Amino acid sequence: MAGFDPGLPRFDIPSASPTPGSVVYPPEPTAHYPIAGIPGAVRVRSRGYDIQLKLYGWLRKVRNGFNCSDPDGGYYFEVDTAWARQRGIDLHQLYRVGNIAADGIPEPGFWPRRAVAEPVIHLEVNGWGFRGRYPRVQPGVPNHIAATWPADWTFTDGQCQRRWPFDPLKPSPANPATLMPFETALGVRGSYVRVVGSLVTDSPHDVGAFAGWFSRFTGISVTQAYDSSGAVSDWHPGVASSDPRHHARWTEVHPLDLIEVVNPGKQPNVNVRGIALAARVAATPGPIIPSCEEASFTLAPPTSRPSAAASLRYEELIGPETYFSWGQDANNGSWVTYVPFAGNPVAAYAIMVRAKVCGGALGGPPGRFKALYRVWWQ
Repeated sequence: MAGFDPGLPRFDIPSASPTPGSVVYPPEPTAHYPIAGIPGAVRVRSRGYDIQLKLYGWLRKVRNGFNCSDPDGGYYFEVDTAWARQRGIDLHQLYRVGNIAADGIPEPGFWPRRAVAEPVIHLEVNGWGFRGRYPRVQPGVPNHIAATWPADWTFTDGQCQRRWPFDPLKPSPANPATLMPFETALGVRGSYVRVVGSLVTDSPHDVGAFAGWFSRFTGISVTQAYDSSGAVSDWHPGVASSDPRHHARWTEVHPLDLIEVVNPGKQPNVNVRGIALAARVAATPGPIIPSCEEASFTLAPPTSRPSAAASLRYEELIGPETYFSWGQDANNGSWVTYVPFAGNPVAAYAIMVRAKVCGGALGGPPGRFKALYRVWWQ
């Protein structure tokens, strides 16, 4: 390559465009921070920030958000946890509190402070002008139509005339029909894909200061957004939500460089649920005004029992966010039991999960519990 310095490190970045979005828009603190220590990730430096990781799993939905005001939108993605575990990836680095309580696929009847959900990750692709950032602006031409974007960003959406590194709704030109047949159904599982991009944590979006404060101290929440916002400070007392260490943040691939179908018909053999309970502080350790949060659910494998010799197996992964203010006792802990589950047409048995945590003493840290559960046939 002309002009290439052989003394510099070189990286091959899988991307749907010759100029990857993760190089044009690397993670930008304080909203986004790269996640370090993921096995198999490639550490590439762009303007001082780490980028690039690949994951395997299933697309679940095209997210709303390909809009004119800010060219930033994407997809919901279900990680293949069997693949991740085989490679030594800590699932708590991928599925954080926010991936359960703020933007997972929730089980009916649960709210952010008492959340049970199928955890998912956002895949977000940036168009030209993301958050008003234009690395190169042509004088005298409006920014959003400035002919200064990378030359290979050739897709232009019809409504807003924004430039993208690839068509956000057809990211696999070779076979788009098998990739995006499910643009409005969150519960539908799409193709098995490989995704590549910048793995980051995002801010927990604790907006609506008064509503969040009111929810936190009274237990009254008009909306789930206020309930989520009010719980943020209880997840990591004394740490700002803009701090990359904060427990209530969530994981994203942002920007996204590539979606590639690798096995369209593959289905998971492991079911995954996450639980996130954030209790409020109280004067006593018992179930007093609302100082305790509790949740229970049943989880079965996603497939029928393969043979009479197959046995049910599960894994409970308790997260580092967990803190029992009063210690573990009858009111603070998690309990897993095997149960008959004749109501499920694909599984004869399942696990019943129950978890409960109570808030700490007034002036002390609140109680919190976060765990991931995986169940499969062995």
